[in-house]
Amino acid sequence: MTDQPPTSLDQLAAIFASRPFLLGAQPTLADFGFFASMFRHFGLDPTPAAIMLQRAPAVYEWLARLWNARGSQCTGALVTGIPPDWSPILREVGEAYLPYLCANANAWKARERRFDVEIQRTLYRALPVSRYRVWCLERLRAHFEALPDDARAGATSLLEAHGCWEPLWRVDAPASGHDATGEAPFVRGLPVFGA
Repeated sequence: MTDQPPTSLDQLAAIFASRPFLLGAQPTLADFGFFASMFRHFGLDPTPAAIMLQRAPAVYEWLARLWNARGSQCTGALVTGIPPDWSPILREVGEAYLPYLCANANAWKARERRFDVEIQRTLYRALPVSRYRVWCLERLRAHFEALPDDARAGATSLLEAHGCWEPLWRVDAPASGHDATGEAPFVRGLPVFGA
C-alpha cells in the first residue's frame, strides 16, 4: 500500500490535538468557515460521518463543540499569528482553492457558463461558473489590502511560502459585481451562479 497524502481530516485533527478550535480556546470566523462544508458533507451524511468518527474523532468532536458553542460561554485566549500547524492547510489553499477561484474568474471574465480546471493532477470538467466565487477572490484580495502596512510584509512572506501569493493575484481585475452594496452575508437573494 502506498502512502497517501494527508487529507483535510488529518490536517484538522493535527490542529485539534493541541487546542479546541482552529485558532485557540474559542471559535473564530475560521472555524465557522471550515464548519460549513465539514458539517454539510461529513457531519450530516451517515457514511462520511462514520469515516470521520473512525479516522478523525477530534474533528467530529470539534463539529459538535462548534455546533453547541454559545458566545456567552466562549472564553479563552487565541493564538498569536498563524500557527505552524496551519501550513498544510495553507498549502492546500495555494494548490487547490486559489487555482479553482482563478479558473472560475477567468471563465467569468470570458462570459462562459462552464469551465475545466486541473487541480492537483485531477481534471475537473464542465464546472459551473460562479459569480459568487469571483467575489470570494475579490474579498480575499481586499482583506489583504486592508492589512496595516506593518502586517503586510509578514502576510506576503507567509502566502509566498505556501504557494498562495501568485494565484491570489493571477487574474487581473475579476470584477464580479456581486454584492455591490456590501450587504453579504446577511442579505437574501444574492445568486451564487450566473449573473
